Amino acid sequence: MDRSARVRILVLGIVTVAAVIGAFVALGVLIDAALGLPRILSPLQRMGVILIPLGILLEGWGARTLWVVGGGTPHPRGAPNQLVTSGPYRFSRNPLYLARIMILGGASFLLGSTGTLALTIGLFLAVNFVLLPREERRLRQRFELAYERYCASVPRWIKVRQ
Repeated sequence: MDRSARVRILVLGIVTVAAVIGAFVALGVLIDAALGLPRILSPLQRMGVILIPLGILLEGWGARTLWVVGGGTPHPRGAPNQLVTSGPYRFSRNPLYLARIMILGGASFLLGSTGTLALTIGLFLAVNFVLLPREERRLRQRFELAYERYCASVPRWIKVRQ
């Protein structure tokens, strides 16, 4: 795949992720209003100011690492041509999903949105128990022993100790 096609796929992916995150936040706020849900306590709102930028930075770092090291994009149509284990992938096998959960969780705290927090928790559960097992099967088939070794050394979500 040539560079211009990869750039188009990358831009499409960025726009799609931003739109989905925005839709989750908007839906969560609508759920709050429709159900009259209580707002999240204000001390937690400050966490949103930290989580959102950290999530955005992690998303950018992860996508850039896939681009530079793996020669691909986060989008399945432009998947890297090699297993990427550097950058944020040294600490998490799924830094992009982690970043998106951080952004959504941060938005729920910042807005005080119980509905958005509930959707974020639901998304985390769906990703962890449905999406990732399928993705991991595909990666095991594609990269075989290299992926097994990677899984043995880097956890699915976050590596606390080096």
